Amino acid sequence: MHLAQGRLDLGFITAQFGLQLAQAGKLKVLALTTNKPLTYAPGIPNLHDIGVPGLEGLDPLTFSGFLGPAGVPTDVVRKFNSVHNEVIVLPDVVARFRDALRSEPVAESPEGFRRFVEAELAKWTEMGRKLKVQIQ
Repeated sequence: MHLAQGRLDLGFITAQFGLQLAQAGKLKVLALTTNKPLTYAPGIPNLHDIGVPGLEGLDPLTFSGFLGPAGVPTDVVRKFNSVHNEVIVLPDVVARFRDALRSEPVAESPEGFRRFVEAELAKWTEMGRKLKVQIQ
């Protein structure tokens, strides 16, 4: 990686890798590209904290979720979601997500996750339009 090798002066990297490199003394974290503090990165300012103008809407995050083919029966979705939500809040699971994956697990309903994904798609689609990004 060019940033950790000192071949770049500044760059963006995911927290999952950036924080590990910072702990190893290979990088200095200047700020998180989030609008809120992260529990696994205490004391590190975010873009909102340092008042970077024009980047208020920038809040990229890596997220994961379970998706299935259209037509999965509602009772199967509800059962899977129920089990997932029970497991995702267990202290050892939360710790693993936080410490190893640098992620904050969330227990959510299928409808809530759908709204989240739709909002993310809309946000990044609009940002792409504003920046005139063209997919080829």
